[in-house]
Amino acid sequence: MEIVAIKGTNGSTAPSGWFVDRKLSGGGALLDHIVHVMDLMRWITGSEPEEDYAYAANLFDETIDVDDAGMIHVKFENGAFGVVDTSWSRNQRPSEVHMALHMKQCLPVLFEQKEELLLLENDM
Repeated sequence: MEIVAIKGTNGSTAPSGWFVDRKLSGGGALLDHIVHVMDLMRWITGSEPEEDYAYAANLFDETIDVDDAGMIHVKFENGAFGVVDTSWSRNQRPSEVHMALHMKQCLPVLFEQKEELLLLENDM
Protein backbone atom coordinates (compact mmCIF):
# COMPACT_ATOMS: atom_id res chain seq x y z
CA MET A 1 0.00 0.00 0.00
CA GLU A 2 1.40 3.34 -1.04
CA ILE A 3 1.13 6.20 1.45
CA VAL A 4 0.21 9.45 -0.26
CA ALA A 5 -0.30 11.67 2.80
CA ILE A 6 0.38 11.58 6.52
CA LYS A 7 -0.68 13.96 9.30
CA GLY A 8 0.69 13.93 12.83
CA THR A 9 0.35 15.61 16.20
CA ASN A 10 2.02 15.08 19.55
CA GLY A 11 -0.50 16.31 22.07
CA SER A 12 0.45 18.32 25.10
CA THR A 13 0.22 21.70 26.77
CA ALA A 14 3.12 24.06 27.42
CA PRO A 15 5.64 22.76 29.94
CA SER A 16 7.39 25.07 32.40
CA GLY A 17 10.85 25.88 33.77
CA TRP A 18 13.90 25.57 31.51
CA PHE A 19 11.73 24.09 28.74
CA VAL A 20 10.17 27.49 27.96
CA ASP A 21 13.38 29.50 28.37
CA ARG A 22 14.76 30.12 24.87
CA LYS A 23 18.36 30.42 26.15
CA LEU A 24 18.21 27.01 27.82
CA SER A 25 15.93 24.99 25.53
CA GLY A 26 16.84 26.41 22.12
CA GLY A 27 13.22 26.50 20.98
CA GLY A 28 9.63 25.75 21.82
CA ALA A 29 6.80 23.51 20.65
CA LEU A 30 8.11 23.10 17.10
CA LEU A 31 11.48 21.82 18.29
CA ASP A 32 9.86 19.71 21.02
CA HIS A 33 7.38 17.88 18.81
CA ILE A 34 9.02 17.65 15.39
CA VAL A 35 11.81 15.29 16.47
CA HIS A 36 9.40 12.58 17.60
CA VAL A 37 6.63 12.93 15.02
CA MET A 38 8.97 13.34 12.03
CA ASP A 39 10.98 10.31 13.11
CA LEU A 40 7.77 8.23 13.04
CA MET A 41 6.77 9.72 9.68
CA ARG A 42 10.16 8.83 8.17
CA TRP A 43 9.83 5.27 9.50
CA ILE A 44 6.22 4.81 8.34
CA THR A 45 6.76 6.27 4.85
CA GLY A 46 10.20 4.71 4.41
CA SER A 47 11.32 8.00 2.92
CA GLU A 48 13.30 11.11 3.82
CA PRO A 49 11.98 14.69 3.68
CA GLU A 50 12.84 16.44 0.43
CA GLU A 51 11.17 19.83 0.92
CA ASP A 52 9.68 21.50 3.96
CA TYR A 53 7.98 24.67 5.11
CA ALA A 54 7.50 25.55 8.76
CA TYR A 55 5.76 28.31 10.68
CA ALA A 56 6.01 28.84 14.42
CA ALA A 57 4.65 31.57 16.68
CA ASN A 58 3.61 32.34 20.22
CA LEU A 59 -0.21 32.30 20.04
CA PHE A 60 -1.49 30.68 23.24
CA ASP A 61 0.65 31.81 26.19
CA GLU A 62 2.29 35.23 25.89
CA THR A 63 4.12 34.75 29.19
CA ILE A 64 6.61 32.27 27.69
CA ASP A 65 9.62 33.15 25.55
CA VAL A 66 9.26 30.39 22.92
CA ASP A 67 6.81 29.33 20.21
CA ASP A 68 3.76 27.43 21.45
CA ALA A 69 2.11 26.92 18.05
CA GLY A 70 3.35 25.75 14.68
CA MET A 71 2.73 23.82 11.48
CA ILE A 72 5.21 21.99 9.32
CA HIS A 73 4.51 20.85 5.76
CA VAL A 74 6.81 18.24 4.23
CA LYS A 75 7.21 16.60 0.83
CA PHE A 76 8.99 13.25 1.03
CA GLU A 77 11.38 11.84 -1.58
CA ASN A 78 8.83 9.15 -2.50
CA GLY A 79 6.18 11.79 -3.33
CA ALA A 80 4.13 11.50 -0.13
CA PHE A 81 3.37 14.68 1.74
CA GLY A 82 2.97 15.30 5.43
CA VAL A 83 1.71 17.85 7.92
CA VAL A 84 2.75 18.13 11.56
CA ASP A 85 0.86 20.32 14.03
CA THR A 86 3.44 21.15 16.71
CA SER A 87 1.21 23.25 18.96
CA TRP A 88 1.19 23.02 22.74
CA SER A 89 -2.58 23.49 22.67
CA ARG A 90 -3.90 20.03 23.54
CA ASN A 91 -4.79 18.84 26.99
CA GLN A 92 -3.60 15.28 26.41
CA ARG A 93 -1.03 13.06 28.00
CA PRO A 94 2.39 14.27 26.79
CA SER A 95 3.16 10.91 25.18
CA GLU A 96 0.09 10.76 22.93
CA VAL A 97 0.99 10.67 19.26
CA HIS A 98 -1.84 10.79 16.74
CA MET A 99 -1.35 10.11 13.05
CA ALA A 100 -3.65 9.80 10.07
CA LEU A 101 -2.39 7.98 6.98
CA HIS A 102 -3.97 8.23 3.55
CA MET A 103 -3.06 5.49 1.09
CA LYS A 104 -3.95 4.47 -2.43
CA GLN A 105 -6.69 1.83 -2.50
CA CYS A 106 -7.18 1.86 1.25
CA LEU A 107 -9.44 3.49 3.82
CA PRO A 108 -7.77 6.13 6.01
CA VAL A 109 -5.69 4.73 8.84
CA LEU A 110 -5.68 6.25 12.30
CA PHE A 111 -2.57 5.69 14.38
CA GLU A 112 -2.59 6.45 18.10
CA GLN A 113 0.29 5.71 20.43
CA LYS A 114 3.42 4.06 19.13
CA GLU A 115 2.28 0.54 20.01
CA GLU A 116 -1.02 0.51 18.10
CA LEU A 117 -1.54 0.48 14.37
CA LEU A 118 -4.94 -0.19 12.84
CA LEU A 119 -5.09 -0.90 9.13
CA LEU A 120 -8.36 -1.09 7.25
CA GLU A 121 -8.23 -2.17 3.63
CA ASN A 122 -11.09 -1.60 1.23
CA ASP A 123 -12.10 -3.76 -1.73
CA MET A 124 -10.73 -1.50 -4.47
